Order: sequence, then structure tokens, then C-alpha cells
Amino acid sequence: MLLISLLMACSGGSAPGPADCPDCPPCEQAGDALSPFEAGLLKDDLADLRKGIRPFNAEGFGVCEGKRTCDRFLGAEAGELPAGSDYIVQAELTVPKLGDGWQVEFAMECETQGKSGNSSTNKDAKTYSVSYSGAERGYSLRPLRTIPSPNSSGARSCTYSLTPLNPDGSRGEPMTGSFSTPMP
Repeated sequence: MLLISLLMACSGGSAPGPADCPDCPPCEQAGDALSPFEAGLLKDDLADLRKGIRPFNAEGFGVCEGKRTCDRFLGAEAGELPAGSDYIVQAELTVPKLGDGWQVEFAMECETQGKSGNSSTNKDAKTYSVSYSGAERGYSLRPLRTIPSPNSSGARSCTYSLTPLNPDGSRGEPMTGSFSTPMP
């Protein structure tokens, strides 16, 4: 009976307030915290890492007229490529200075309409290792794919993407584009 009385007497109490608790000593800084000096030194590199792999400039990803070089940049969304010329999909990329193991995955899917009316779809993908190439130029992937126009199999409509693969296993935002070629 005494035990029940004690439990009932203690159950109605409230939690102790701030005045009842002693001040806690300040926590120690973690061993890997950066000093202001270190943070200043790494600021630009950290910003570069967070941006990840990206086009080197406005003409850094897309379709170009040319066989192996970009003679004339047509853009990522190139539209129908006129017959009689050679084209390529190319990338010139800024890759972060820090870290090893940077990669990109190039994927392309094309639907071909044959002369007889039949259609077929082809998909392929390839992964490339990339690295920092300096501030004055990007890492060049040229050509990622050659594009004959017209295509001997028929009219083609293609989409393509280049997805950054970060060293930690995460994937960056894909760069995308499309083009088509006429019936031969």
C-alpha cells in the first residue's frame, strides 16, 4: 500500500525547469572541422566539387557538323540534320580538380523508319573516365557518336544523354539532346 501511495505522489510532478539544471560545459570541436584559413583555401575547390561535371562552355555538349572535329556547333537540340554532311555528337567538359574516379555515361536511343514502313529502335550506352584538364580547356570526348545524314537504313529520330557519374557513386543531372536525319 505504501508503494502505491508513493507512486501516486510522484506521478503528478513536472519535469525540472532550466533553473534546476546545471549549465553544461561547451562541446569540443570535431577533429575534422576546418579553420577559417583552411576553409578559405578550399572554398573554390569545394564550389567546383559541388558543381560536378558540366559543359566547359556554351558549345560544350551537342551536335557538330564535321567528321572528327567540331567545324560548326549546331546545339544539343539540333533538329533535322541536312543530307550530305557528316555530323558528330561531342562533349567538352569541365571536370572538378579534386577526386579520382570521375566518369560520364553516354546513352543514345534511335528510332529508324525504313523505306518499307517498318521501324526499329536501337539503344546503346558507354561509360567514359574523365579527368580535370586545366582551366583553359575542357576534357574532350569527340566524337561520342558519328552521325551520317542521311542514314542508309532510313529516317532516324534520336535522343541522347550524357550523365555525370560522381566518384561517390551518385549521378549528376543528365545533359540531353536530340536530332533527326532524313530518309535516303
